[in-house]
Amino acid sequence: MEHHAGQAQAPTTAQPTVFTTQSLTVNGSLDLKDNDIIVDYSGSSPIDAIRGYILSGRGASGGINDVETWNGATGIKSSTAANIDPSQFGNFSIGYSEASDYGGLGSYANYDGQTVDSSAVLIRYTALRMRIWMVW
Repeated sequence: MEHHAGQAQAPTTAQPTVFTTQSLTVNGSLDLKDNDIIVDYSGSSPIDAIRGYILSGRGASGGINDVETWNGATGIKSSTAANIDPSQFGNFSIGYSEASDYGGLGSYANYDGQTVDSSAVLIRYTALRMRIWMVW
């Protein structure tokens, strides 16, 4: 999956969608909304680049906090997380992890209804309290 300058959005559906790709390059912004991405890579892990895309998209500077706006000009962002009232529903975020590090997933485990092996990066729209399970 490669996105060039400009903005791209995941489709709006009744149920969150899981996108699977072998690579991910974001040269603009990608609105994840409430969907998830599995980057099933070969070779070296793209986790550092993915972390950079998410940090760019979260629209806040400094450390990890509860003021992410998710309206960054570039990177991976979530209009769904940006538009949720935290006083009613809590804070939502985008988390990510190597499949091999995520909650005991072994090789060829099920993640969001998809089979993944240890050479995948998982990107997930999630409740902020769940970020503890994701690698920052």
